[in-house]
Amino acid sequence: GGHVIASRGLWYWYSQADLVMLGRILHASLLGYYSVAAQLAMLPASKAMEAVNRVAFPILSRLQSDRVALAEVHRRLIALLALYGFGLCWGLGAVADELVEVLLGEKWAGASWPLACLSFVAPLRAICSLHNTITTAVGQPEAATKELALASAVMPLAVAYGAWTQGLMGAALAWPLAYPVVYLLSNHLTCRAVGVHDWTGIRAMLAPVGAGLVMQVVVWFAGETFDAPGTSTGALLAGEIVLGALTYLAALWLTARRLLLDAFALALELFGRKKEAAGEPAA
Repeated sequence: GGHVIASRGLWYWYSQADLVMLGRILHASLLGYYSVAAQLAMLPASKAMEAVNRVAFPILSRLQSDRVALAEVHRRLIALLALYGFGLCWGLGAVADELVEVLLGEKWAGASWPLACLSFVAPLRAICSLHNTITTAVGQPEAATKELALASAVMPLAVAYGAWTQGLMGAALAWPLAYPVVYLLSNHLTCRAVGVHDWTGIRAMLAPVGAGLVMQVVVWFAGETFDAPGTSTGALLAGEIVLGALTYLAALWLTARRLLLDAFALALELFGRKKEAAGEPAA
């Protein structure tokens, strides 16, 4: 009804407002760096959001009357998206310098810093999108409206202030500094709708966050160690990607093996149901 329409309108403004604001503050070349970085940073998260939200909505809708099962699916969905989001998005940020040079060329080097900042917050944005799907599916779309209203008010102002005071660097840094406030409200509203404590939603992310931090440190150290004169940027990027992926998975295997296996099983379950819904036999 009205909340769904309001949420869509708020989302449209929130998704475009930073570029509108920055178009009036930054030089065109700096705006280009920011725009490219924003697209790259959200690419993995947007693909995950599209797939998970589409498959999760009917499952969540059927569980409205079973609060225990709903709480369990909520926890597992957050864990699954966190595993994917923090691994891929933080990995993207960790190799931002090399990735921009290889994909776009040296003339786009100015996009590296915004890409690192925006990639850092991309997993939280994906999880907030999942929150909105959960609350809408369980019959509380007003929660999504409240979260998007806060995001629509806070983030454009934070980005504009950052750009006004520190230019492109400030605009990019506004996201990891300000967006956690939006996430905390989103997590609170979602956990209340599901009937669990706020800590439940945060706890589901802790292992991926820890593994992601370890991955970033290892990739940074490798980059500093092997980025010698004459080293191919493409070869360095490939090595960092492989090392980062292995580090992330190893950290999860050592600290949260059950979570890793559970997330893998849930992914098979969700996409198996998706195939069944499309008339294809599940694997």
